[in-house]
Amino acid sequence: MAGWLGVSEQLGAALVELLTPLVRGLVVDEVERQQVAQRWLPVSEAARRYDMSENTIRRRVARGTMPGVKVEGRVFVDAVAWERELEERLQ
Repeated sequence: MAGWLGVSEQLGAALVELLTPLVRGLVVDEVERQQVAQRWLPVSEAARRYDMSENTIRRRVARGTMPGVKVEGRVFVDAVAWERELEERLQ
């Protein structure tokens, strides 16, 4: 029985060594996916992030003074473009 425990531990260590890079790659992929998902903010999240009312966000997107899109009745703000625009204005 003791021999099998040693083999089991070796197999476990070998699996960890093999799986660690794969898991790390999956985590990196998921982080990148989340970053892309955070580019398009729903109105409620954009309102909180930019300290504006939801109606102000909707009006700005509709007027074209804030980058965003309306998809199936829902408004989304392009956070990357908006923050870039704000930085340009502040320089």
